[in-house]
Amino acid sequence: MKQKAGKKKRVTLKEIAEIANTSVTAVSRALSGKDGVSEETRQHIIRIAKDHNYRPNLLAKNMRSLRTNLIGIIVGDITRTYFIELLRGVEREARRQSMHVLVANADEDFDTEYEAIQTFLAYSCSGLIICPVSHREDYLYALREEDVNVVIVDRPVEESIGFSEVLIENRKDSRSAVDHLLQNGHRRIAYISSAALQTKPIQERYAGYLEALEAHSLRLDNNLVRHIVNVDETARHTVELLSLTDRPTAFYIADEPFAIHVVSTIMQRDLAIPRDASVVIFGTPTWAAHLPPGFTCVDRPIQTMGEQAVKLLVSQIHGNSEHQRLTLRSQLRSRGSVRNLNDEG
Repeated sequence: MKQKAGKKKRVTLKEIAEIANTSVTAVSRALSGKDGVSEETRQHIIRIAKDHNYRPNLLAKNMRSLRTNLIGIIVGDITRTYFIELLRGVEREARRQSMHVLVANADEDFDTEYEAIQTFLAYSCSGLIICPVSHREDYLYALREEDVNVVIVDRPVEESIGFSEVLIENRKDSRSAVDHLLQNGHRRIAYISSAALQTKPIQERYAGYLEALEAHSLRLDNNLVRHIVNVDETARHTVELLSLTDRPTAFYIADEPFAIHVVSTIMQRDLAIPRDASVVIFGTPTWAAHLPPGFTCVDRPIQTMGEQAVKLLVSQIHGNSEHQRLTLRSQLRSRGSVRNLNDEG
């Protein structure tokens, strides 16, 4: 019996770019006849596209005219409280706008994020809300050139791309958190954050930490800085910090999932917060206001970010081509986890 031929997989712009050893942006420009690539490169890309039976994604190109009531949101890691709260804001505003939401979890992986984008386009989503998982922006330029409605949330991209963004002031908010500790007399402030999540918000929070130290004429002590690869290693790093001869008087936790590990480790060593170690958290864990002594936190307007992202996206879907960058400010919620060393002479 003659075997039935397998169905040929449709090649994507990203795959053509890999074969041609160039960027997705260059491929998009070459295939759409736009400037920005040499004629030699253009012909090379066209030959590859023909050889692999490439067909343009007409769904993406026609997203503005399709006007479905579907929007897609791609989050970095759906297990994190931050993204759960963001989704609550997105879905609440989407209901007000008579839109339905499709959700994808990128799991902080670029390829997973890219596949989710292609899936949402295939489902004729009228627009996308994206929390980019990497510094790669070629695929965003490609979406821009295909007139896909996109709003970026939380993790800023190059302004030249031209997408609307809803952000918070990570650097300023981080500096305010560290300033609070410094104003309370702390000079040995440990910094704990993720090494695996080198996104722009994390980088900006570290920059805010450094700025606060510099403003108080303090030199950085690298022994107090921990960029932790795996959250399960947090306890070990916390013990090392507490074991230093000149141990920190305060812990600034710049990435919320690490907070519970730091706090529980301090308590397990029969140390009291804030008597033996003060704590400030960037983010608001559900337990922060209820676990004694109450934890000082940088409270981000997460649900508001989601709501604003939907408003901007729906405005684009209805033909508003003006792109905006909304920057929302967090609030420092001062509770009992910071000891005032100034009162102790």
